[in-house]
Amino acid sequence: MKTLIASALTATALFAGAAQAAPVSSEVQTYLPNANYSNLSDTQVAAINSVVHSGKNYNETRSAIRSILN
Repeated sequence: MKTLIASALTATALFAGAAQAAPVSSEVQTYLPNANYSNLSDTQVAAINSVVHSGKNYNETRSAIRSILN
């Protein structure tokens, strides 16, 4: 039983490190090409991808992405 628990904890620790936010869509680079997108939460990635595909104009999209990153 202890071995099973230890194995489960080890697997959880390994997979937790591998679970990172999905990358933002490549279209985001069009709006803010020099921004750092590497340390975003899942919520931020989803919000940015949503803004990019919302149909807003260029300036509104750029402004919305900036506000999410700050």
